[in-house]
Amino acid sequence: MDRVDRKTIEVLMSIREGNSEILDLYSIPATLVMLYSSPIEGNKGYGDFLIRFTMDLILMSTDNILGDENKFLALEFCHLLRDEASDDDPLYQSCRTTLRELLERGNYEIDFNYGPRSMLQIVPFVVELVAPLLSGLGWAFYPGAHIQLFKIQFREFQTFSCVLRKAIDNLKKANEDDECKIMIILSSTAIKVIFHDLLKKMEEHLNRLPVITQIFESNDVVSSVSSLYLTILNELNSISQLVEGATEEFRHVLEDKKISLQLMVKNTTRKDDYDWLLEHSALLDSESRMHLVMMKMISEEKLRDAELYKPIILRCKSLFKAFKNKDLMNPEVLQDWLRKLCQALFKPQNLLFLECPNDPTKFYPNPELKPQPLHLDYFEISGMVIALALMHEVRVGVAFHRVFLLQVAGKDISAEDVRDAVPSFYKAKEPLLDNHQILNEFLKSVSEQISFFTKGFDSVFGKSIIQLLSHGRIELEDLNQVLKGNLNLEFNSGKKRKRDHNESDPLISSQDNESDPLMSQFLKANKQKLNIPKWQKGKILGEGGFGKVYEGYAPSGFFFAVKEMEIKDEGRLTKLIMRLIYYVN
Repeated sequence: MDRVDRKTIEVLMSIREGNSEILDLYSIPATLVMLYSSPIEGNKGYGDFLIRFTMDLILMSTDNILGDENKFLALEFCHLLRDEASDDDPLYQSCRTTLRELLERGNYEIDFNYGPRSMLQIVPFVVELVAPLLSGLGWAFYPGAHIQLFKIQFREFQTFSCVLRKAIDNLKKANEDDECKIMIILSSTAIKVIFHDLLKKMEEHLNRLPVITQIFESNDVVSSVSSLYLTILNELNSISQLVEGATEEFRHVLEDKKISLQLMVKNTTRKDDYDWLLEHSALLDSESRMHLVMMKMISEEKLRDAELYKPIILRCKSLFKAFKNKDLMNPEVLQDWLRKLCQALFKPQNLLFLECPNDPTKFYPNPELKPQPLHLDYFEISGMVIALALMHEVRVGVAFHRVFLLQVAGKDISAEDVRDAVPSFYKAKEPLLDNHQILNEFLKSVSEQISFFTKGFDSVFGKSIIQLLSHGRIELEDLNQVLKGNLNLEFNSGKKRKRDHNESDPLISSQDNESDPLMSQFLKANKQKLNIPKWQKGKILGEGGFGKVYEGYAPSGFFFAVKEMEIKDEGRLTKLIMRLIYYVN
């Protein structure tokens, strides 16, 4: 290597010592690019080596103070190479990738000490990178390395687009001289064309997405493409903020392709950038909205925490026996277990929750129940079960009346809400109390139940249910749609059936009395202090010494047995009272 070559290497090595400005003095970028473009044999390879060597040194430089100088040095190499070669040239593409890495390290910003015209130097990168994106989108569903290559291309486009967006935004805020305004107009015009071209192409692909996803059975392919499409839409969402009228145009496309949007959201993972989707939550269905909120509030580690199941397992042993050797981390097993728990906890005959007469698919706490400690314990377990179902986004067939949801959300309810949910409670109080008093009576009657349910929910969810239900992106009914969906539990069918004498109650099982004392005592707690002011007589069950026994149904749906008799003398009445006292005790 001769003297000139050694001097060149010395200058290049000075970059690592924080002297990248010396390259301008020696015009090294122009010299090396001329060497690379030289027709003389051997020069091209030598120039290629030196330029790559220079770019590697720039990346290796650890001096943050010289960050912008390094960016402009890489920028100069890119512009010189594009002019001398083309944007398809491998060396140019390598230098462009180096520049992209430098811009990402620098928080997607570039210093304009060299004047606002520097912003225009970023525009050609954005323009040239959008072309392969428009042509490559059609191959996104094909397996192989294509989608990975496409992601790399889009990453470069996104980086330069972000730098340009930030530059436009900063110059707008600065509101300096006429030159700045001209640069803003020129850059905004370019980005507007790019926005419309890319949005039009995405609209075409979103239109075909539902059909194509049915063809490709692999969930991995659908998830990968959904992630890619959402990343592109995210960038379009950001660009739309800078282009007049683009925000409405972008939202119109999302609304028009709502089905595709919801399909993609359901395949979103915590690794994706999904925050922007919450800005358009009104366009999503309940399941999609709740999916985004759950990812934001619940970490992946928490979902894998088996300790969360233990309190429920210890207190509901009889319902865990069938699942003892099964993996509760399996979504299908977890759904089956949680559904069976809900089947037991929300059965109206157990008196914890009652079906709303106007909508039997929704439940509310029983206001006529005088809760015992065991009742309150099960309200706490109910909160735990519902928290797990929401966290794992599994349907359990349960929905709640707004009179309950508003209270656990810490919001006010009205007497009208009470009348809609519990008409029997309202009508019983109406002759004696005004609406305000009726409301207070109801709130007092369910306050403990609400408190224990909330306590159980918060203990599992890790955040308060008030935080969840007060989240600005979801509605109260979203919770019902996610918990219930189109799933109906047995007690929601509207049919009253007599259980076979060999069939055990899922919540109150006599065969588990010794192993599960909590279950065995629950029936005793249910029998105490029960007030049934009105009831309807059903079919005859049998006949005894004191009269006939019929099925009885309370307005809430609670099933019980009632004996009908005619009492003619006080002696017989005394015997009956003594017998009732015996059974109650």
